[in-house]
Amino acid sequence: MMVVATMLPFVPLFAAAIKLSAGAPVPGEVRIPGGRHTVVVMALIGLATTLGAIALAFVPPADEGRPAIAVLKVAGMTTALLLAGAAVYFAGGARARRLERLAEGPS
Repeated sequence: MMVVATMLPFVPLFAAAIKLSAGAPVPGEVRIPGGRHTVVVMALIGLATTLGAIALAFVPPADEGRPAIAVLKVAGMTTALLLAGAAVYFAGGARARRLERLAEGPS
């Protein structure tokens, strides 16, 4: 469960590295030796490793009596964990907006 939740943020990170490596260099920017080719290759390796780790997290142990239940437990708990995190995130955003409105005072 924790493997999937921990690895998920790396998927868009590696995808963003590929997309951002195509942009024009910013003044003062230090480019990686090998240029865009190196960034794309390393990002693809990272992406493949991350997706592989996520896939392997769903493979139940060999001695598991009920492999389908084990996979459902991992998927269900991962979903619950991600939904709980999203709820905290959105509740914090709503609270910040409410506090911002209170700080502005009556209009």
